Amino acid sequence: QIVVLLNSCSTFPGAEIPDPGDFVRADIKSSGILLTPEAPAPGTTTPRTFVQLVICADTKLPYAPVWVMNLFMKNLVFLFLPSLRSQVKTVPTSAIYQGRIGANPDLYDYLRRRMRECFPQGLPLEEQEEGLEDM
Repeated sequence: QIVVLLNSCSTFPGAEIPDPGDFVRADIKSSGILLTPEAPAPGTTTPRTFVQLVICADTKLPYAPVWVMNLFMKNLVFLFLPSLRSQVKTVPTSAIYQGRIGANPDLYDYLRRRMRECFPQGLPLEEQEEGLEDM
């Protein structure tokens, strides 16, 4: 399993966080993503990943009813996963991501090792073609 912890921040080393201007940013605290490898679906050879997302957010909208925010957040996850998938595809060609990977070899060597352990038959063919196995 891989756990990704999420928290809001106003600064981050090596990254420029743009000024929100007139927009109000939500605060995300004690949140995360849990990625659990699963066996291929019956009749297929492509490994799957079970994704669990837990978000504790202060939307800074005191006048919005809780049930509206819960409805919004439940449906937001369906937009989040395709966005995450498209962002992952930029990793092999992104100078920013490659710089971060190069600056943290121990972490990324660990992640590569865990991915090889979880997917001994290799990543799904479509991801190999995109070059993600080099991440």
